[in-house]
Amino acid sequence: MPNDEAGKASREKPTRRLRLVIAYDGSGFRGWQSQAHGDTVQDCLETAFANVTGPEIRVHGAGRTDSGVHALGQCAHAHVTAGLLAPAPLLAPPHAVPPPQPQSYVPATCRPPRAGKTLVHGSYPRFAAMIATSTFIMFFLMYQLVYEPDHLTFSVSRMLASLVMGAVMAVVMLGFMWSMYEGKGVKIAVLAGAALLGVILLLVNRSQTLIDDPRFMQAMIPHHSIAINHARQAYIRDPRVLQRAAGVLDLQGPQDHGEHL
Repeated sequence: MPNDEAGKASREKPTRRLRLVIAYDGSGFRGWQSQAHGDTVQDCLETAFANVTGPEIRVHGAGRTDSGVHALGQCAHAHVTAGLLAPAPLLAPPHAVPPPQPQSYVPATCRPPRAGKTLVHGSYPRFAAMIATSTFIMFFLMYQLVYEPDHLTFSVSRMLASLVMGAVMAVVMLGFMWSMYEGKGVKIAVLAGAALLGVILLLVNRSQTLIDDPRFMQAMIPHHSIAINHARQAYIRDPRVLQRAAGVLDLQGPQDHGEHL
């Protein structure tokens, strides 16, 4: 029995343990670990090894990534039979004139973009449309607590408040997605412009410069309507609070303001 084991060991080919340091854009992959569909980083590496060595090689990762996650300096290792990764099949011979194009052993689905092709970056018009759409929606959401649909009158103050929130949103979102957009100067200009616009609109709204008699009365209708909604719908048990709520219902009817318009 010992002789059989020694003979088997002598017939086994020596292997080399290769340390791999990998960087990749994970947008086109479904994570690291091998799966049936084959669109993973591990599958692509094992296919590349098989194209070179012939026999199936198993690649072991030191960690895993999820679908769409990038990596820089990820470590892995593989056991390869000695001699299968000789330089000859991988590198062009130095004496060749002209030097032949090096072979690519990486599957086409796993290769990085060719020269001249750039990764998709954020679009500034799309960014502006996103902020404008969000601001438009926020304006109407400010009326969500109005008691009756008839009380949905236009309010300059609410419009300015929505614009302030839109400016703040532009600053926050561009800050979080800074690397997605090209042009450092353009990004700084957009960031500074949105911040300045937000401050100006906030000061204008707080000073009530644009509010005259009709606009004041229009703004009070949804304001008092929200107060009525609170007074009617809130879960109130304290007698003192109930008295205040009753006072709101008696004195802050929006229809009283509507008669002055």
